[in-house]
This record gives sequence, C-alpha cells and structure tokens, in this order.
Amino acid sequence: MRKISKKEMIILKKIKLQKGIWLGIFLMIGTITGAVTENIGLCLSIGICFGVVIELMQNKY
Repeated sequence: MRKISKKEMIILKKIKLQKGIWLGIFLMIGTITGAVTENIGLCLSIGICFGVVIELMQNKY
C-alpha cells in the first residue's frame, strides 16, 4: 500500500473542510425562516436550492 504524501494530505483536508458548508448554512436559514413564516416546506426547499447553487459556484470558480 502506498503512503500518502504531505501534499496529498493537505489537499484531502482542504476538500473535507469545504464540502457542504454553504448547504448547511442555507439549510439553517431555511429552517428558521420556515418556522417564523409557518411555511417550512417551501423555505426548506428554497434553502437547499440556494445552498447547492452556491456550493457548486464556489467549487467551480
């Protein structure tokens, strides 16, 4: 089995830290907004959509 180099380890840690941060933030925002407006289904789905879009934009550019 091949040993992982320091450069590869840094890249793996960076990838693990970046995945899903924006999705989680917008999921929380959607949950809070949905609880306040009493329309949690709509706000959760909008929050997830915004989180996914921003996550993809961040990883692409």
